[in-house]
Amino acid sequence: MNHLSSWEKAQFTRWGRYITAIETEVLLRAGRMVDRPGMLFDFGCGEGRWTTLLRDRGWQAICGDPDSVALGKCAVRNPGCQCLPLTIGHERFPLEDTSVELMVCVEVPGVLEGEWFRREAARVLKPGGVLVGVFHNRMSARGFFRAVMDGYHRRYCFYQMGFPQWRSRMGEAGFNIIHAEGLCWFPYGRMSNSPLIPASIFFERAFGLRSLPALSPWVAFIAVKSPNADACPPEVSPKPSRRTS
Repeated sequence: MNHLSSWEKAQFTRWGRYITAIETEVLLRAGRMVDRPGMLFDFGCGEGRWTTLLRDRGWQAICGDPDSVALGKCAVRNPGCQCLPLTIGHERFPLEDTSVELMVCVEVPGVLEGEWFRREAARVLKPGGVLVGVFHNRMSARGFFRAVMDGYHRRYCFYQMGFPQWRSRMGEAGFNIIHAEGLCWFPYGRMSNSPLIPASIFFERAFGLRSLPALSPWVAFIAVKSPNADACPPEVSPKPSRRTS
């Protein structure tokens, strides 16, 4: 495993295996929702393990990531797929309109919340296309605490928006969230091998915490673009304020 980044190595820890298992299940479920494997766009692909998972099931892939080293490893792992370097802050996907059936955005912090992302996802997905990913929910206890601490220390926070608010905005952009599963209720780090993890996972399942996405720290979701949604939905302009006399 020496050739893997620390991000990739985390999938082999106890907590990482738990997260990976849920993400894998949701990704495969999303892939099965499409009539037949077509073109997928793996946004924030990293070293390409999700691309590999889906390509092994017949999908063609376009991958994008701002990390050139990770993107190079993705290209080696997935020969023949198109790997595109992305520029941080560039708010447009390098894809044609309605060109992909499936879009993956797993653990890419600070992206899903953006209005530009919703607009671009709606633009590049075909009608009825599927978006699958993981959302960091600020309305959770863990998310709120992390946001407060990160604000105090003036560092970047993954938890930027509440899931109910984001879900509503996705609906306005023409997406229907058909699956939302909570995870990561306990504050372990990705590299954690704590012996308490199996008990924590059991507690999460036994008390039905995965069925509470509105309060869950992380939410694995599947969203479907409405068959009647515009390929390029217009940007929402702010309403003019009313003058009072």
